[in-house]
Amino acid sequence: MTSFASRYTVADSLRLRTRPFDYGLIGKGALAMRYGSRALDFIPTVGLAAALLLNPNISACGQEASVNHSDLNKVQQAWTKRSNEIYSVTFSTTIEKLVKGRGQQPLPQPGNPFDEVAPKDDRNLTLTGQYAYERGKFAISTVAAVIDHDDPERLRTQMRHLTFDGRQSLTLHQETIMPLGTIEVSDAADHRMYVDVDFLAVGLWLFPKKVVDHVGWQTDRMRVEKGIVKVKGLACKRLRIPRARGPWTSAIDVDPARAYVPVRWRMWYEGKLTSKLSIAYFDGETDGPLLQGWSWVSYKDGAVEDRRTGQVTELTVNSDVDDGRFTTKFPVGTHILKTSGGKQTYHIQQPGGLAPLEEKDFGSRTPPGEA
Repeated sequence: MTSFASRYTVADSLRLRTRPFDYGLIGKGALAMRYGSRALDFIPTVGLAAALLLNPNISACGQEASVNHSDLNKVQQAWTKRSNEIYSVTFSTTIEKLVKGRGQQPLPQPGNPFDEVAPKDDRNLTLTGQYAYERGKFAISTVAAVIDHDDPERLRTQMRHLTFDGRQSLTLHQETIMPLGTIEVSDAADHRMYVDVDFLAVGLWLFPKKVVDHVGWQTDRMRVEKGIVKVKGLACKRLRIPRARGPWTSAIDVDPARAYVPVRWRMWYEGKLTSKLSIAYFDGETDGPLLQGWSWVSYKDGAVEDRRTGQVTELTVNSDVDDGRFTTKFPVGTHILKTSGGKQTYHIQQPGGLAPLEEKDFGSRTPPGEA
């Protein structure tokens, strides 16, 4: 078991916006909601690079590097070994997010909750999070300050909780309107557990192949470039990971001296850099390179569009985790969308358990049956 408190900070970070909630990579399809009589579909607005992460059907292909089977086998074996040997992880994190200001641009007309809203000046916001993983089970919790959609000069608090206990994935989002939840019955964890925007670096450290495949790249066609590239003083090998077609390219730089952990992941669209994820590690006494911090920057037309930094504290590896962490308790009144066997049903959490809810009432602030 290894524990530590890090002081790692970096200059780069990512801001991923959704309207009006910041849901991260929200998952399969939109979460239908209703504000009074207004029906909304909550679909993340993420910019070019993160939109690629959301849609694995968008394809791209980089230049095919020459095959280096020896290095490729070493990378694959090291990735598999780390995924197998680290059976549990828990930690806390603080993430600093930049919200770009609108400057002299006017606010959008009121009434459309999907309009982009931003404060006049840049704002730096803070998110605190808890992460737990044990043998395929997950728990992710965050509390964040986000821009108020109705008054972008004000902040509001957003809380979210995602869990997978081996049988079902549960999510809970809480803000000032009402708690909203989802239940997905499946023996496989919801893909957000691997590629949630706030914890993408964690997935790339623990399950690099699964994460890269989840977001649509093709690790079965991965190639290792010859030679060494320097990344912040580290002598790294560069992996080229293509898509089937299109103008996207991607490169992951890995550190051969530390079990080929990914230290930088970049994406380009038509030759223009769209995103960069950088990851820092420290060397554990027995558990190999351990996550210390990360940074994400996304770019638009060469300028920084979004950025997000994270630092890890209280990291524990390969220690038993209380099973109670891998479940979600819905507060009374939570509106819940349940998916099982391809069928969707709507519910409300009552003191005695879940009660049926009509689709038209899902997300409504008016109690069912009242005008």
